Amino acid sequence: MDQATHNKIVSFIWGIADDVLRDLFKRGKYPDVILPMCVLRRLDAVLEPTKKAVLETKEMLDMAGITEQSAALCDAAKQAFFNTSKFTLRDLKSRASQQQLLADFTAYLDGFSPNVQDILENFKFRNQLPTLSKSDSLGTLIAKFLDPEINLSPDPVLNGDRSVKHPGMDNHSMGTIFAISVLTPSSTAIARSSIPAWTTIPWARYSRNSSASSTRRTTRKPANTGRPAMPSA
Repeated sequence: MDQATHNKIVSFIWGIADDVLRDLFKRGKYPDVILPMCVLRRLDAVLEPTKKAVLETKEMLDMAGITEQSAALCDAAKQAFFNTSKFTLRDLKSRASQQQLLADFTAYLDGFSPNVQDILENFKFRNQLPTLSKSDSLGTLIAKFLDPEINLSPDPVLNGDRSVKHPGMDNHSMGTIFAISVLTPSSTAIARSSIPAWTTIPWARYSRNSSASSTRRTTRKPANTGRPAMPSA
């Protein structure tokens, strides 16, 4: 990904923070919302192509009374993680009430596999949901991360003539976005020139070909950030 595209995405993400989180959170707390939402959007994009297969596999396993389902669901997802809720983020863009949106978004989070649940727990992201819901900001936040002007997927977005509109986000580029999102906006310029080493690990697209140890989630925190480190793939 070239520097111009990188800068556009970074600016867009901090624009979401300013548009949605202002007056709800102190600026130093923006990463507590933005960072997990970046991760969720990335995981959602990776899982979207196999969503139907995962739901069908889940239904089959339940009907057969099989309780140890993780391996089969990972195979269906073609990843080392999965989500068995009936929702994707795109399904949650509009709801009749904030109460319904909060319930459905919570069900979406609960549908992730245990290894992703560990990440969400480290972020303490669920603690932010009441504030977002009461202020009618949760739906806006989700919609902003689905904006067609940015692409956090590993796959490119194509124009009608098959030319590339937005390039896919590889692991290194996604790790860079992750790093900058951890920092406060006032630190962004510094982050662009010196990304902390802990963020260069390829976390953003888990592979079923990874070793067994790669699916174990680490709870170590990166130095001087207070944020949970993302696991390696």
